[in-house]
Amino acid sequence: MVKIKRKGSKVVIKPEDDLTDSEAFELRKELLKLLSESVKKFKLLFDLEKITYIDSKGLAILIALYNSLKEKGETLEIINVSEEIFKLFNTLKINEILNVSEKQ
Repeated sequence: MVKIKRKGSKVVIKPEDDLTDSEAFELRKELLKLLSESVKKFKLLFDLEKITYIDSKGLAILIALYNSLKEKGETLEIINVSEEIFKLFNTLKINEILNVSEKQ
């Protein structure tokens, strides 16, 4: 399940389950719907507070989302990333492409 909240020019996406192949279809569907509905520019905050595991499909979704937003001139920030996932992003150098911040 994915929660989506709009706050002015910000949109917060908060997945409730780990970003794995089994959750990827629903997440991708929700993101495509969001991108197709958006007329105004917005900043997307992808909140990973409840996420403990991301597989290759989950990583692919984040990168595809970043690329789609970049084409539209919009931004993506990944927030509340666990230490383990932050280490994964660092190892794969994803944090050099995406704006990623650890849990506070």
